[in-house]
Amino acid sequence: MSITPEIWCERDGHKHFECFVDFNDWLDDSDEADLIRENYGINNFSSPSKVLFVADKTAYNTHVPSRILTSMKLLVYVIEIQYSRSILDQNH
Repeated sequence: MSITPEIWCERDGHKHFECFVDFNDWLDDSDEADLIRENYGINNFSSPSKVLFVADKTAYNTHVPSRILTSMKLLVYVIEIQYSRSILDQNH
């Protein structure tokens, strides 16, 4: 029986950080995320998203779904507007 060595990134889960590029960019650079960065004391780091991910995964995982949901709601809203405009264009 051979023992497979444990790979740190699999145990730590940090490879999942790269799955949320849009969120990470938003958290690092957006004015909207200023309050989140301030609340967690990560505003002065060059990569606040990495700091939050490493230091407090629970907090990171709390904000990712809410940001994704907000983005999805915005996308649905834009699609609804485009659809409504296309219907209006067809009727005129």
